[in-house]
Amino acid sequence: KEKAKLDDLARIITASKEVESVDIVGYADMIGTSGYNKSLSMRRANTVKSYLASKGMKTRKTRVEAMGEKMSITKCDPNMARNELIACLAADRRVEIELNVSK
Repeated sequence: KEKAKLDDLARIITASKEVESVDIVGYADMIGTSGYNKSLSMRRANTVKSYLASKGMKTRKTRVEAMGEKMSITKCDPNMARNELIACLAADRRVEIELNVSK
């Protein structure tokens, strides 16, 4: 499902003359140390960058950033049972992609 979304995005980017650059930002949930989450979110972002590159996206104008557990979008009680907490935090384990277009 997610690969199909990335495949569609790669087609849009490679076909567009308006896309000047791409920002790829990785995130992690609050479980784990800050250093580990920063590294994990960078790996997530770089994995997406590599996948898009394998589909033909030019990477010379691509910015990759890692946010770690910053900018959480979930509201989970840290005292939940671990498996419930992991499920609740799923949306924080993400990569966001922003296309910067010429005007």
